[in-house]
Amino acid sequence: MGTDQAEISVIYGQRGSGKTTKSQSLVADKVRLLVYDTLGHDYANGLVSSDRATFETIWKRTYAGRFRLVYRPRDPQGEFADICRMVYACGRMTFVVEETDLFFTGAKCDPAFTDVIVRGRHEQIELLAVTQCPTGFGPLLRSQAHEWFVFRTREPQHVDYLKKRCAGVDPQHIIGLAQYEYIHYVDGVDGYDVCRDDLAGNTETRHVETSAGQPVGEHADAG
Repeated sequence: MGTDQAEISVIYGQRGSGKTTKSQSLVADKVRLLVYDTLGHDYANGLVSSDRATFETIWKRTYAGRFRLVYRPRDPQGEFADICRMVYACGRMTFVVEETDLFFTGAKCDPAFTDVIVRGRHEQIELLAVTQCPTGFGPLLRSQAHEWFVFRTREPQHVDYLKKRCAGVDPQHIIGLAQYEYIHYVDGVDGYDVCRDDLAGNTETRHVETSAGQPVGEHADAG
């Protein structure tokens, strides 16, 4: 989410690892934002609604301008396709989806979400997918994701997948992450960063250089 283009980013981590806190910081200054707060009560920085009719009333009044909306659906899976259609029709916005894996059955999701994944960037839709399971959503979304924020996990299957998906990342760095520490990996960029955000919003970074898909060294930085 560090480019001027509308990209797809994934935040992955076990419960309590800090992934939602990171998501909140990434969208803190977005001026056209919708958070699909699947399990509810994780986001509050915006107009919050859990009633569908109330949400649609707010949406109709705000979607053409600036808005920061948090929707806590009563039927997350049943309402998701309609919300995706609204997002795609709106365009030029940031769309955060908590527990993204819930909206896939195997590799498949609703065609409305496929439109957001495949064509959303052409409509300037920035998608932030937050999940506890990096293999729980289809290969289409995983392949389209440009940026990964990987928080701690000791699930062997997940570590093995992330090793393959994020070329060059040392699995021991994933396993050894503390709470609120994460690996920042961007497709096409040499190396990756091991990061920790403090309460003031500053990021401590150790950059790990890679060569031929293997870590070769690291150095510290702060920002």
